[in-house]
Amino acid sequence: FAQFLGVGLTQQSQAKSSLYLALWIATGNRYHARGKLVGQFADVAIATTSDGRYEMKANCGRALALLTSTAAALVILTPGIGYDYAHPTKAYAAAACGTPVLFAGAPAFGDLVGEAGLGEAVDFTPGAVAAAMRSLIEASASGESERLRPQRAAWARENVSLAAVGDRAAEAVLAAIR
Repeated sequence: FAQFLGVGLTQQSQAKSSLYLALWIATGNRYHARGKLVGQFADVAIATTSDGRYEMKANCGRALALLTSTAAALVILTPGIGYDYAHPTKAYAAAACGTPVLFAGAPAFGDLVGEAGLGEAVDFTPGAVAAAMRSLIEASASGESERLRPQRAAWARENVSLAAVGDRAAEAVLAAIR
């Protein structure tokens, strides 16, 4: 199984219908994939079966364990509703685990995902998400995704970890008082 994980409150409100449709488009009869939405209020698992049916199951919120075992972290931010310049921490959490990010939304964060090699950044359409899912399924199956895991984790450690951000903040404060 290839698995895609959406983590967080906005994932449930923004991603559920997109995930259904993208999984349906991506899997067809060729792939067997699962999608999970893990968040603050309700945890939902969506799975495709080999005969094209979908299953929904309640899940516990084991986000870290799920992030390290998934084909990609699904990060969907609906463009035009106030999140166009957001930097979702769920994407940084995935990167810290070395897990690829599948981002659909406004280009501001999508550009970062692409430039940093964190995964796939696509338009906010089910077709684009489905194409990225297929690409990430193939990268997972070929071992390419696992090979790149250390680079994604290193990027997170060097750029968005508590230590890295703390160092930059301390440098800014020290520079301001000099």
